[in-house]
Amino acid sequence: MSLQNLRIRRRPKLCLRGCKASGIPACEMFVIAFVLFAYGCVSRPPPSPSQAVCRPLLEHVADPSAKRRPSADGPLLFPVRLTDNGEFVERCELTDALQELRARGPQLAVIYIHGWKHDARPGDTDRLNFAKLLDLLSAREAPRPHPRRIVGVYVSWNGQRSDVPIFNNLTFWGRKKTADLITQSAIVTKIISAIDGIERKRRQANPATGDVTIYAGHSFGARMLYSAVSQVLIHDVEFAFPDTMEGNAGASQNSPEPPKLAYQRISGVGDLVVLLNPAFEASFYKAFETLVRPGGAKVDSEVAARERFASEQLPLMLTLSSTTDSATKIAFPIGQAIALNWSNIRLTTLGNYSPAYTHTLTVSAQPGGGGAQQLTNYWYDNFCAGTICLVRAATVTETGDPFIVTQAPPSVIQGHNGIWSENLQTFLVDFISETVRRRELLHGDNSASTQNHD
Repeated sequence: MSLQNLRIRRRPKLCLRGCKASGIPACEMFVIAFVLFAYGCVSRPPPSPSQAVCRPLLEHVADPSAKRRPSADGPLLFPVRLTDNGEFVERCELTDALQELRARGPQLAVIYIHGWKHDARPGDTDRLNFAKLLDLLSAREAPRPHPRRIVGVYVSWNGQRSDVPIFNNLTFWGRKKTADLITQSAIVTKIISAIDGIERKRRQANPATGDVTIYAGHSFGARMLYSAVSQVLIHDVEFAFPDTMEGNAGASQNSPEPPKLAYQRISGVGDLVVLLNPAFEASFYKAFETLVRPGGAKVDSEVAARERFASEQLPLMLTLSSTTDSATKIAFPIGQAIALNWSNIRLTTLGNYSPAYTHTLTVSAQPGGGGAQQLTNYWYDNFCAGTICLVRAATVTETGDPFIVTQAPPSVIQGHNGIWSENLQTFLVDFISETVRRRELLHGDNSASTQNHD
């Protein structure tokens, strides 16, 4: 059909004005744009007819229960695809991943939720880079006497709406709404809870297994991950709150200067939750900012906090945002303003909201930071991986906050999608390794010498 045949006999004035530079009327430009958008729109498979249980014959896939576990010695990547309504594209994908995570022997599991402009197609850059990360972790494990198996779970959703770049850039706000719809379906919570439940049972059965479980999300994937774990984490924190109740009457101590009591050690979800360039409002994070309240006893003429974290506390959540992330710095506030969310704490994402910062991340010319070491009982208040150092912010008086929020310079994370840099991966692998080492020391585990009971 020619463009001439698409013309209508009586056009509105808007169509008659057209685009003088090209000679094409505005109505025809709209048709061209629509055709380009439709042509570039990524097709999506429908949801599985079986959502509650894996039915291989119905989904035309191999039966996960028939596989020998563990499936292989090398790193394994299991995609779990979700529709815009929070349904499984193939329910057997989740079953396959969960059965692999139940296999005998120590394992390192990484559960990753990608962000905007990505999906589960084999050529997707996030999927390819995630596979490279699993290879890096496998290489790190190889020298161990009993290396952990590497299992990656790639939780995928329709973050890539169009293959036409100019139109794909306009899908930011629509994909944000989709991410929220998926979150509200509780499907991400279901996946994470299933994996976390398996891991907790494994550790109860064999505390020296040496398992590691990491949850990570990027952009809107971080938004979904945070929404799924934040309330669980807050519950764990309040469960560990220092109890000052007296006797059975339930009377609470409430002196003008209450003692500085310590939380019990907070367990958290997995070994660590990592949020990279998270695309969610800083207002979502307020409950974590108020875990340690002011108004405690005076120390060195300054009023200390009412509570403190346990001396053996491990980090629970690490938020890293690039200083050059235009998507969360510019696009996100514009979308919020259009939606009439005008308060600063709702216009600003967590990674760009300075009152929430707990640490600084810097890159020095020499390993170890090249400066004076900060004295602290909490190792993550002063941690260096090569030339990259994480240090408690000078404005934060309370030490050992396990919910870390900081910005990363461009050499660590460049822009919104620069989360696969060698510097960042090296830092994260070292940070996770130290977290696990401290956990093993805390529990008296000796996983490096624990025999594999395969």
